Amino acid sequence: MPESQASRAICITNVTGVTIVGANDGSITIRPKSVNGEVIELQDTNQWIEVIESNADGSMFAVGSHDGKIYVYET
Repeated sequence: MPESQASRAICITNVTGVTIVGANDGSITIRPKSVNGEVIELQDTNQWIEVIESNADGSMFAVGSHDGKIYVYET
């Protein structure tokens, strides 16, 4: 794996079991609890992801990027 795609931040939601991974290249992958589930890939920045946090029920998450912006998504 290239260094640009190495994991930088991770969040595992307590309620849904979804794992959200942010990488050095700004990409985000949402990985379901089930091995057979669909992996979703997002990329709204090309700067590394500093932090990821979900809300209490796991329906939304926020991503802080090195570009100084916070991105909010629905899961």
